[in-house]
Amino acid sequence: MKMAFVKGNPFHVDDGHDSFFYTFNKYGKLKNSMLQISNLRKNPKGGLYWDKVVTLHEPPFIIVSDVDPDTGRCPGNQGSICDWGDEEIDVPGEGMKNHTLWKCCSGYCVDLLNKLANDIGFTYTLYKVRDEKWGLKTENGWNGLIADLINNKADMCVTSLKLNSERARDIDFSLPFLETGIAIIVKIRSGVLSPTAFLEPFEYSTWVIILLVSIQGAALSIFIFEWVSPYSFNMGKYPPPGESAHFSNVLLDRIITELLFTVYKSYCLLVAPMKRLNSRF
Repeated sequence: MKMAFVKGNPFHVDDGHDSFFYTFNKYGKLKNSMLQISNLRKNPKGGLYWDKVVTLHEPPFIIVSDVDPDTGRCPGNQGSICDWGDEEIDVPGEGMKNHTLWKCCSGYCVDLLNKLANDIGFTYTLYKVRDEKWGLKTENGWNGLIADLINNKADMCVTSLKLNSERARDIDFSLPFLETGIAIIVKIRSGVLSPTAFLEPFEYSTWVIILLVSIQGAALSIFIFEWVSPYSFNMGKYPPPGESAHFSNVLLDRIITELLFTVYKSYCLLVAPMKRLNSRF
């Protein structure tokens, strides 16, 4: 592995710090330097770095509750005291004044933050983003949580912040601690299918109307049309030239046969497809 130099601290130039270089040896070990990630390390002089952590209410990751009025701490010492904005209070003799509203923040993300603070060795101030937005890029730049990170108002964001490609271009994300998806749950139908399962798409009254209109109504309409048509049943009254009048008796038998055939076929076309195997699933 060849010797390499990496320019460091590019994000703190506006804070008055000079950029510097990290030097690695051929084994990839950092030489004569200490790599500092987001100020999350112990102060070499023995103190601890104080970091500002921005968050937003999102149960069960960040749960916000009132502090104990007697002790001023979280009930049962479960959670961390967090700055939850300003509120106006009436001070006797002084009128209305702004006062910091302290809340108790708990949940999965707070437990994770406390674990990191104990392992790395840093203290933090947890506060709510003032515009209460997650972070959307507009024409004027980012807002919400992302804006506080980019503008160095906060060193870290701890909440259920969604990861997407647009946000990942401007800030660094940790490994996702939760992956979500969409699933559809349906009830499992136990037992065998009912013989009347093909009737379930409609109510029984609907089926009765279908039978009356589609079968009897259609058959009656065809019969009336054949009866009044001069080219069907009334051909006996107005026979074509060269044919005898007894032709009407033969035609009446044919009309009755066609009527029965129409009723039968109408029933088969409407009901038979629903009784087949592929219509049951």
